[in-house]
Amino acid sequence: MKNKLALSFCLLAFGAANCDNPCIGLECPDVPKPDVGGDFDPAADWCAVYSEVFEPECSNCHDPGGTNVAPRLKTGAGFSADQMVAHLLNDRAQSPAWVTPAEPDNSQVWKRVGEGSMPPGITMGGSTSEDSRLRKLVRDWIANGATTECLEVGDAGVVAGDAGTTRPDAGTPEAGPQEDTGPVDAGPPADPMCAVSALLVTTCNGCHGGTNTSGGLNWGSTSSSMMATIMGIANQVAIPYITPENSDQSYLFLRIAGRGAEIAGGRAARMPRGGQWPEDKINDLQTWIDNGANAFECP
Repeated sequence: MKNKLALSFCLLAFGAANCDNPCIGLECPDVPKPDVGGDFDPAADWCAVYSEVFEPECSNCHDPGGTNVAPRLKTGAGFSADQMVAHLLNDRAQSPAWVTPAEPDNSQVWKRVGEGSMPPGITMGGSTSEDSRLRKLVRDWIANGATTECLEVGDAGVVAGDAGTTRPDAGTPEAGPQEDTGPVDAGPPADPMCAVSALLVTTCNGCHGGTNTSGGLNWGSTSSSMMATIMGIANQVAIPYITPENSDQSYLFLRIAGRGAEIAGGRAARMPRGGQWPEDKINDLQTWIDNGANAFECP
Protein backbone atom coordinates (compact mmCIF):
# COMPACT_ATOMS: atom_id res chain seq x y z
CA MET A 1 0.00 0.00 0.00
CA LYS A 2 1.33 3.42 -0.94
CA ASN A 3 1.92 5.84 1.88
CA LYS A 4 2.34 9.47 0.94
CA LEU A 5 3.44 12.54 2.87
CA ALA A 6 1.47 14.29 5.55
CA LEU A 7 1.68 17.67 7.32
CA SER A 8 0.66 19.88 10.18
CA PHE A 9 2.29 21.81 12.93
CA CYS A 10 1.13 20.96 16.45
CA LEU A 11 0.00 18.23 18.81
CA LEU A 12 -0.94 16.95 22.20
CA ALA A 13 -2.38 18.61 25.27
CA PHE A 14 -4.36 17.69 28.36
CA GLY A 15 -6.18 21.03 28.55
CA ALA A 16 -8.84 23.14 26.81
CA ALA A 17 -8.85 25.18 23.60
CA ASN A 18 -6.38 27.26 21.68
CA CYS A 19 -4.19 26.09 18.84
CA ASP A 20 -2.18 29.32 18.88
CA ASN A 21 -0.24 27.49 21.57
CA PRO A 22 -1.17 23.87 20.98
CA CYS A 23 0.73 22.63 24.01
CA ILE A 24 -1.36 24.76 26.34
CA GLY A 25 -4.79 23.45 25.55
CA LEU A 26 -6.25 22.23 22.28
CA GLU A 27 -9.91 21.97 21.47
CA CYS A 28 -10.38 18.32 20.67
CA PRO A 29 -12.59 17.16 17.82
CA ASP A 30 -15.61 15.04 18.63
CA VAL A 31 -14.49 11.44 18.47
CA PRO A 32 -16.23 8.20 19.37
CA LYS A 33 -15.08 6.68 22.63
CA PRO A 34 -12.52 3.95 21.83
CA ASP A 35 -13.56 0.37 22.52
CA VAL A 36 -10.74 -1.16 24.56
CA GLY A 37 -12.69 -4.09 25.99
CA GLY A 38 -13.13 -5.12 29.59
CA ASP A 39 -10.30 -7.63 30.00
CA PHE A 40 -7.04 -6.50 31.60
CA ASP A 41 -3.59 -7.60 30.44
CA PRO A 42 -1.30 -8.45 33.37
CA ALA A 43 1.71 -8.09 31.05
CA ALA A 44 1.10 -4.36 30.42
CA ASP A 45 4.26 -2.87 31.95
CA TRP A 46 6.30 0.33 31.98
CA CYS A 47 8.56 -0.62 29.06
CA ALA A 48 5.54 -1.21 26.83
CA VAL A 49 3.50 1.87 27.79
CA TYR A 50 6.49 4.22 27.63
CA SER A 51 8.02 2.95 24.37
CA GLU A 52 4.70 2.52 22.54
CA VAL A 53 2.56 5.39 23.86
CA PHE A 54 4.16 8.05 26.06
CA GLU A 55 7.39 8.61 24.11
CA PRO A 56 6.15 8.36 20.47
CA GLU A 57 2.60 9.68 20.87
CA CYS A 58 2.74 12.19 23.75
CA SER A 59 6.22 13.54 24.38
CA ASN A 60 6.30 16.25 21.70
CA CYS A 61 4.34 18.52 24.02
CA HIS A 62 4.61 16.70 27.34
CA ASP A 63 8.40 17.01 27.51
CA PRO A 64 10.16 18.55 30.53
CA GLY A 65 12.85 19.91 28.21
CA GLY A 66 10.47 21.64 25.78
CA THR A 67 7.35 23.81 25.73
CA ASN A 68 5.69 21.30 27.97
CA VAL A 69 2.38 21.11 29.71
CA ALA A 70 1.61 18.78 32.57
CA PRO A 71 1.83 15.92 32.82
CA ARG A 72 5.43 15.31 31.82
CA LEU A 73 5.60 12.17 29.71
CA LYS A 74 9.22 12.01 28.55
CA THR A 75 12.25 10.92 30.52
CA GLY A 76 15.65 12.49 30.07
CA ALA A 77 18.69 13.84 31.87
CA GLY A 78 17.62 14.70 35.39
CA PHE A 79 14.17 13.19 34.91
CA SER A 80 14.24 9.40 35.28
CA ALA A 81 11.44 6.89 34.84
CA ASP A 82 10.98 6.74 38.62
CA GLN A 83 10.79 10.55 38.78
CA MET A 84 8.28 10.62 35.96
CA VAL A 85 6.00 8.11 37.68
CA ALA A 86 6.33 9.99 40.99
CA HIS A 87 5.32 13.16 39.10
CA LEU A 88 2.26 11.41 37.65
CA LEU A 89 1.24 10.18 41.10
CA ASN A 90 1.83 13.34 43.12
CA ASP A 91 2.03 16.55 41.08
CA ARG A 92 -1.56 17.29 40.04
CA ALA A 93 -3.26 19.83 42.32
CA GLN A 94 -6.78 18.85 41.30
CA SER A 95 -8.48 15.52 41.80
CA PRO A 96 -8.05 12.92 40.45
CA ALA A 97 -4.27 12.54 40.23
CA TRP A 98 -2.70 12.12 36.82
CA VAL A 99 -2.30 8.47 37.75
CA THR A 100 -3.76 6.56 40.69
CA PRO A 101 -2.10 3.13 40.90
CA ALA A 102 -4.50 0.23 40.31
CA GLU A 103 -7.35 2.69 39.66
CA PRO A 104 -7.48 3.74 35.99
CA ASP A 105 -10.99 5.15 36.39
CA ASN A 106 -9.60 7.47 39.08
CA SER A 107 -6.68 8.65 36.91
CA GLN A 108 -6.83 11.82 34.78
CA VAL A 109 -4.44 10.39 32.18
CA TRP A 110 -6.74 7.43 31.54
CA LYS A 111 -9.82 9.63 31.63
CA ARG A 112 -8.53 11.69 28.69
CA VAL A 113 -6.90 8.80 26.80
CA GLY A 114 -9.85 6.48 27.43
CA GLU A 115 -12.46 8.94 26.20
CA GLY A 116 -10.49 9.43 22.98
CA SER A 117 -9.84 13.16 23.44
CA MET A 118 -6.09 12.71 23.87
CA PRO A 119 -4.02 12.71 21.77
CA PRO A 120 -6.32 15.06 19.80
CA GLY A 121 -7.31 14.19 16.25
CA ILE A 122 -4.86 11.28 16.05
CA THR A 123 -5.37 7.58 15.46
CA MET A 124 -2.45 6.11 17.36
CA GLY A 125 -0.54 3.41 15.56
CA GLY A 126 -2.18 4.25 12.22
CA SER A 127 -5.30 2.08 12.54
CA THR A 128 -8.41 1.82 14.69
CA SER A 129 -7.42 -1.57 16.07
CA GLU A 130 -3.91 -0.42 16.95
CA ASP A 131 -5.27 2.79 18.48
CA SER A 132 -7.55 0.75 20.76
CA ARG A 133 -4.67 -1.56 21.72
CA LEU A 134 -2.42 1.36 22.68
CA ARG A 135 -5.14 3.10 24.70
CA LYS A 136 -5.87 -0.20 26.47
CA LEU A 137 -2.14 -0.48 27.24
CA VAL A 138 -2.31 2.80 29.20
CA ARG A 139 -5.33 1.60 31.17
CA ASP A 140 -3.83 -1.80 31.94
CA TRP A 141 -0.46 -0.35 33.01
CA ILE A 142 -2.27 1.82 35.55
CA ALA A 143 -4.42 -1.15 36.65
CA ASN A 144 -1.23 -3.20 37.16
CA GLY A 145 0.07 -0.65 39.67
CA ALA A 146 1.69 2.03 37.44
CA THR A 147 5.25 1.07 38.37
CA THR A 148 8.48 1.34 36.38
CA GLU A 149 8.99 -2.41 36.45
CA CYS A 150 9.39 -4.24 33.14
CA LEU A 151 8.58 -7.89 32.67
CA GLU A 152 11.46 -10.05 31.54
CA VAL A 153 10.82 -12.10 28.40
CA GLY A 154 12.91 -15.24 28.48
CA ASP A 155 13.85 -17.41 25.50
CA ALA A 156 13.38 -20.68 27.39
CA GLY A 157 13.30 -22.03 30.92
CA VAL A 158 10.44 -22.28 33.36
CA VAL A 159 6.97 -22.00 31.90
CA ALA A 160 4.84 -19.39 33.64
CA GLY A 161 2.51 -21.04 36.12
CA ASP A 162 4.41 -24.33 36.35
CA ALA A 163 7.77 -24.17 38.12
CA GLY A 164 8.42 -27.82 37.36
CA THR A 165 8.15 -27.56 33.60
CA THR A 166 10.88 -26.24 31.36
CA ARG A 167 10.66 -25.24 27.75
CA PRO A 168 12.62 -27.38 25.29
CA ASP A 169 15.60 -25.85 23.53
CA ALA A 170 13.92 -24.59 20.37
CA GLY A 171 17.24 -24.55 18.53
CA THR A 172 17.86 -28.31 18.87
CA PRO A 173 15.48 -30.77 17.16
CA GLU A 174 14.72 -34.01 18.96
CA ALA A 175 16.12 -36.10 16.16
CA GLY A 176 17.92 -35.71 12.87
CA PRO A 177 19.98 -32.83 11.51
CA GLN A 178 18.44 -29.38 11.26
CA GLU A 179 17.79 -28.36 7.69
CA ASP A 180 19.82 -25.41 6.48
CA THR A 181 17.36 -23.18 4.66
CA GLY A 182 19.93 -20.48 3.97
CA PRO A 183 19.71 -16.78 4.82
CA VAL A 184 16.29 -15.23 5.08
CA ASP A 185 15.60 -12.63 2.42
CA ALA A 186 14.33 -9.63 4.39
CA GLY A 187 13.70 -7.67 1.20
CA PRO A 188 14.84 -4.12 0.52
CA PRO A 189 15.13 -1.71 3.45
CA ALA A 190 12.17 0.56 4.12
CA ASP A 191 12.20 3.95 2.43
CA PRO A 192 13.36 6.63 4.94
CA MET A 193 10.24 8.60 4.06
CA CYS A 194 8.08 5.95 5.71
CA ALA A 195 9.39 7.07 9.10
CA VAL A 196 9.12 10.74 8.10
CA SER A 197 5.52 10.29 6.94
CA ALA A 198 4.57 8.58 10.21
CA LEU A 199 6.26 11.37 12.19
CA LEU A 200 4.33 14.04 10.29
CA VAL A 201 1.06 12.33 11.16
CA THR A 202 1.81 11.80 14.86
CA THR A 203 3.30 15.25 15.50
CA CYS A 204 1.16 17.44 13.24
CA ASN A 205 -2.29 16.03 12.70
CA GLY A 206 -3.58 17.39 16.01
CA CYS A 207 -3.94 20.91 14.55
CA HIS A 208 -3.99 20.34 10.80
CA GLY A 209 -6.11 17.21 10.52
CA GLY A 210 -9.73 16.27 11.02
CA THR A 211 -11.73 19.28 12.26
CA ASN A 212 -8.67 21.31 13.26
CA THR A 213 -7.62 24.05 10.82
CA SER A 214 -4.74 25.93 12.44
CA GLY A 215 -3.01 28.24 9.99
CA GLY A 216 -6.00 28.16 7.64
CA LEU A 217 -5.26 24.57 6.63
CA ASN A 218 -7.03 21.26 6.93
CA TRP A 219 -5.02 18.28 5.84
CA GLY A 220 -7.73 15.64 6.10
CA SER A 221 -7.24 12.36 7.88
CA THR A 222 -5.37 10.22 5.34
CA SER A 223 -1.90 10.45 3.84
CA SER A 224 -3.30 10.79 0.30
CA SER A 225 -5.59 13.67 1.25
CA MET A 226 -2.73 15.43 3.01
CA MET A 227 -0.43 15.06 -0.02
CA ALA A 228 -3.14 16.32 -2.36
CA THR A 229 -3.44 19.44 -0.19
CA ILE A 230 0.29 20.03 0.15
CA MET A 231 1.75 19.52 -3.31
CA GLY A 232 2.12 22.72 -5.32
CA ILE A 233 -0.28 24.81 -3.22
CA ALA A 234 0.99 28.20 -2.08
CA ASN A 235 0.35 29.42 1.45
CA GLN A 236 0.32 32.77 3.26
CA VAL A 237 3.93 33.48 2.28
CA ALA A 238 3.30 32.68 -1.40
CA ILE A 239 5.61 29.71 -1.72
CA PRO A 240 4.44 26.08 -1.88
CA TYR A 241 4.60 23.82 1.12
CA ILE A 242 6.62 21.48 -1.09
CA THR A 243 8.49 22.49 -4.23
CA PRO A 244 9.96 19.32 -5.78
CA GLU A 245 13.75 19.55 -6.21
CA ASN A 246 13.96 22.75 -4.13
CA SER A 247 13.77 22.43 -0.35
CA ASP A 248 14.76 26.11 0.01
CA GLN A 249 11.39 26.99 -1.55
CA SER A 250 9.40 24.42 0.45
CA TYR A 251 7.69 26.05 3.43
CA LEU A 252 6.96 22.70 5.11
CA PHE A 253 10.66 21.88 5.30
CA LEU A 254 11.67 25.42 6.28
CA ARG A 255 9.25 25.54 9.24
CA ILE A 256 10.25 22.09 10.52
CA ALA A 257 13.95 23.02 10.13
CA GLY A 258 13.43 26.35 11.94
CA ARG A 259 14.25 28.38 8.81
CA GLY A 260 10.85 29.88 8.05
CA ALA A 261 12.14 33.43 8.48
CA GLU A 262 14.33 33.01 5.39
CA ILE A 263 11.18 33.62 3.32
CA ALA A 264 9.61 37.09 3.24
CA GLY A 265 6.70 37.02 5.67
CA GLY A 266 7.70 33.60 6.99
CA ARG A 267 7.74 32.68 10.66
CA ALA A 268 10.93 31.77 12.46
CA ALA A 269 9.37 29.46 15.07
CA ARG A 270 10.21 25.84 14.53
CA MET A 271 7.38 23.39 13.97
CA PRO A 272 5.87 21.32 15.45
CA ARG A 273 5.48 23.46 18.54
CA GLY A 274 6.64 21.77 21.70
CA GLY A 275 8.97 19.23 20.11
CA GLN A 276 11.85 19.41 17.64
CA TRP A 277 12.26 16.61 15.11
CA PRO A 278 15.45 14.53 15.16
CA GLU A 279 18.01 15.97 12.74
CA ASP A 280 18.19 12.77 10.69
CA LYS A 281 14.45 12.93 9.97
CA ILE A 282 14.71 16.61 8.97
CA ASN A 283 17.56 15.65 6.63
CA ASP A 284 15.51 12.78 5.17
CA LEU A 285 12.65 15.20 4.41
CA GLN A 286 15.04 17.65 2.76
CA THR A 287 16.67 14.92 0.67
CA TRP A 288 13.29 13.60 -0.46
CA ILE A 289 12.17 17.07 -1.60
CA ASP A 290 15.47 17.85 -3.36
CA ASN A 291 15.32 14.49 -5.18
CA GLY A 292 11.90 15.33 -6.64
CA ALA A 293 9.40 14.47 -3.86
CA ASN A 294 8.55 11.18 -5.52
CA ALA A 295 5.98 8.66 -4.32
CA PHE A 296 7.33 5.95 -2.05
CA GLU A 297 6.29 2.50 -0.90
CA CYS A 298 5.91 1.48 2.73
CA PRO A 299 5.14 -1.96 4.20
